[in-house]
Amino acid sequence: MDLFELHHKMTSHLFPAFSNHDERFLTLALCGEAGELANMIKKRWRDGVDLKEEIRDELADIRVYLELIAKCFDIEGDKLDNLVRQTFYIESHADDEYFVALALCHRVGKLAGIIETRWIAPDSNGLMRGAAQTDIVNIRIYLEIIAKIFDVDGTKLDFRVENKLAKVIQKHGIKMDDDEKTGGYTRSQDTLR
Repeated sequence: MDLFELHHKMTSHLFPAFSNHDERFLTLALCGEAGELANMIKKRWRDGVDLKEEIRDELADIRVYLELIAKCFDIEGDKLDNLVRQTFYIESHADDEYFVALALCHRVGKLAGIIETRWIAPDSNGLMRGAAQTDIVNIRIYLEIIAKIFDVDGTKLDFRVENKLAKVIQKHGIKMDDDEKTGGYTRSQDTLR
């Protein structure tokens, strides 16, 4: 599935895909998903409830929005993967879900601060671009660490993302077709309003 084409089809009536308006929208969405993850981690800690499946779904949601916002900063796909592999991080708390969830939320919050700065001071765009890319890489690192804790790392997380996208396609009435130019997706006429 072409995540980027699907995103474009779903938001084209709001703003151009991967524009400054889109990066704001995607950052808010990423913050929301990280907050939902944090809430579930908190409930596991406080109440001792098993929310592993729900957490795995939230991790897929975070991955989707992170991939989309990475494209806004020209580090999507293999470029992002390579930057993640090249980045050093301390593994001292890599098995502590509470710490990793907090670190993930912290990085998402830092990215939100950068986007806020770009929003209110457009001439800072060039200066803040590198900082945004760095935080996107760090978010991805912490996402991969917490995915490993919940046994959805690597291809397991990719599979969850694919399932999430299939649900979005179904929910919004987007039909698959064989047209390579559209990335395989067309919106059914009855859902356009």
